[in-house]
Amino acid sequence: MESTSAHVSHAEDLQQIPMTPRSSTQKTTRQSCLIFGLGSKITAEDSEIKGARLSTSEQVLHCIRYHLTDGGTRRENRTRWESAKLVLAKIVVFYQKANIPMISDRKACEKMIKLLDDNDKIRAIPLERRSTAATVKKVSDMEEKLAKTFQLWPQNADILIKNPDDLSILQSMKGDRSATFGSHDNALASKLKRSQKRSELEALRRDKVNEQSSVSEVAELIDSDSSDDADSASEHSPNNASSSAATARRHRRTRTGTAAFIPHDIIQRPALVALATRLQMTPTQQSAYTEALISEAGGHVSKVSTSYSTTDKSRRCVGQKIASAVREQWVVPKLATLHWDSKQMPSLSNNNVVEERLAVLVGNGNEMKFLGVPSYPPGSDRKAGDIIADLTVDLLRSWNT
Repeated sequence: MESTSAHVSHAEDLQQIPMTPRSSTQKTTRQSCLIFGLGSKITAEDSEIKGARLSTSEQVLHCIRYHLTDGGTRRENRTRWESAKLVLAKIVVFYQKANIPMISDRKACEKMIKLLDDNDKIRAIPLERRSTAATVKKVSDMEEKLAKTFQLWPQNADILIKNPDDLSILQSMKGDRSATFGSHDNALASKLKRSQKRSELEALRRDKVNEQSSVSEVAELIDSDSSDDADSASEHSPNNASSSAATARRHRRTRTGTAAFIPHDIIQRPALVALATRLQMTPTQQSAYTEALISEAGGHVSKVSTSYSTTDKSRRCVGQKIASAVREQWVVPKLATLHWDSKQMPSLSNNNVVEERLAVLVGNGNEMKFLGVPSYPPGSDRKAGDIIADLTVDLLRSWNT
């Protein structure tokens, strides 16, 4: 199955046919371990991604090929998507150390599978065509691609990263890859690991408490039924004292609460104002609900501002501040798609008057931003395209884009 060339064919690489052991006198050279279009031979060390930098395309390719065939044994029989997700979990650790944002998991796995397909096309070139100029050029381009950092950060990563040290690491990974993770990055990764561990333990404790609550409720029902049976039996028993002593004691589960401080301006807090707006609560409903909550908690309603007028003013003032903050914090993507749709709806001032409402959205595959819903009178002589264009331009200008 071996050819005289130092490279192994594509079919042999995929099947991972076991080779006969070399004799003690036969030497293993570096060239004998090379695979056409892939570089060095896949070994057990490729199961992990190591180093103090972001992973290269060659590391990702070797790791996904190792897990795709389980080191050549094919015991796990993983799909390409499962192998890509397994490799992604190993890459995320390095991005957390460098504090560099990443694209979505779906897009990251798709990029890994595309890298695998591009490499398969190179390795599928027949032996008689591997020495041609075009093939040599393709192999050279693939080698340059494998030597570079495998990009999993978004296009606007330079804008999202605020720390200059993290930004310098990203620029180095785009170029000569001379930067490495230092002690600060290791400490950050350790903090993230501890935080993740605390979250997992908290989830386990929550599940355990829920399980114990279910068991306690079932036990309480059983004890209640047994107590009722014992009471009915004691009525017909000549010795009520001995029957009552034999009755099982009911186990009641105690419930604990929490102490909370309610500030006087609770009705004006942005989080509660935003929540009440999303739930479509009127100022009167929000005020009444807040008063009932304070009373049930044992507080004094007179010490908290919960009047209708205060609620209405806070809804107007805080709503404007939230809207302004959203516009200031929005990072405009370099490339985006514009979406819009119109519908006839009653006007805000008069329900009997119908007007056209145009919903305008803009965004990319990672984020979608709702710009607004401007209105315009129906039945206009202007073309619909001109009206949509003017309203969209006005919204973009108001967002300073």
